[in-house]
Amino acid sequence: MPTTSASYRKSEKRHPSWGGRNKMTDLLVGTHRQVHRAKARGDTGFGKEALDAIWHEDGEILTAGNVQFPARAPPKTGGAIGQTDPRRPLDRLAPHQDDVLRFTPDFTVPFDNNQAERDIRMVKLRQNVSGCLRSTTGAEHFVSIRRVMSTARKQAVNEFEVLHSAFIGNSWIPARPSRCLNDQKTSAQENAGHPKRTRLVPRNFSSE
Repeated sequence: MPTTSASYRKSEKRHPSWGGRNKMTDLLVGTHRQVHRAKARGDTGFGKEALDAIWHEDGEILTAGNVQFPARAPPKTGGAIGQTDPRRPLDRLAPHQDDVLRFTPDFTVPFDNNQAERDIRMVKLRQNVSGCLRSTTGAEHFVSIRRVMSTARKQAVNEFEVLHSAFIGNSWIPARPSRCLNDQKTSAQENAGHPKRTRLVPRNFSSE
């Protein structure tokens, strides 16, 4: 999400007449805030009417941008061709419309990938500090420890107590959330009325 927003801001300087970037940002951020309020009420996903409105607005923004800034045709000799600044975020969002809005019917899906980046950050930090890991066994041990600590943090369990329990031979066993997540996804799909939504922009969006 941050990279896409940066692309929108950059295109504003070169193409100030295109307002779709602000509309898309307002739509996604506003929808994310609605998710927080709905989760506070105990909901697990938006209903069909709310989802239809969100997808319709998203599709209108992408379609208008596609009309105003059509994709450049590839050369006859083959190969790729560079697109304009306002076209690039359109090419990144339109083909993955269902993935971008996946957090709306199912509130267990995160709005961004920040958590995934935090999970791998310590591995990269260790590589930058030490230069490398001397053995495969050491690397496996390091990743295993970080994996357990990350899981404990996500399940609101004290990380120090988890490590202490491991040293005294009383290893902590994480809870298995699969059944809970499946129940939440089923409930979200029932609220939506249909689990698979219809794409509002064509799959070959970038080549039109």
